[in-house]
Amino acid sequence: MVKHTLLNQWGELSPHGIAMCVEKMLAKKTHELPQWMLKHIDQSAKCRNKIAFLLEYETEKVIKQTMRTNINAKTLSSHEKRDTTSCNAALQVIAPIKNDVQIGEIYFEFEHPLKSTTQLYIIDDADKRILGIELKQGSTEYSFIPKNAKTGKYYYMISTTTTSVANHFYYCSNEDKNSIIIKGDSASILL
Repeated sequence: MVKHTLLNQWGELSPHGIAMCVEKMLAKKTHELPQWMLKHIDQSAKCRNKIAFLLEYETEKVIKQTMRTNINAKTLSSHEKRDTTSCNAALQVIAPIKNDVQIGEIYFEFEHPLKSTTQLYIIDDADKRILGIELKQGSTEYSFIPKNAKTGKYYYMISTTTTSVANHFYYCSNEDKNSIIIKGDSASILL
């Protein structure tokens, strides 16, 4: 009966079966999967692709949470008071969202083109401004690669004459990403 709940009507793994495979792979317990399932995964490119997609998504979530935890351990908690001011209809920030992890490059995206010239400031956890720039009217995105920015928690403030939005995010340099991944022992499973 268990086999039937893990397969769909076409003989491919069901969403439950895919999730079970990914869960075991993340926990490095693929030896606990039934032999028939391992054989099916070996023979079905469709199932392998679904597993690989979900595994990559879940692995990225784990890596980003590991980065946040690592950065938070080194961050002064006194800066939490500067948490957020909410977005309003005039200025919707799509990225970075609160607690987002930006790796190597810091990327901003706005839901609508900016209606006027807008100021963007990025401040590190020690209250040092690492960026102060004026975004042009009509902009929908902005990105930059910080020079000499350390992995850590950062805050942005975006303001026009009538609107202000602030939030925090995490920045991780490409160099630190590799060491955090190794320390976090992230799951990397080859099917």
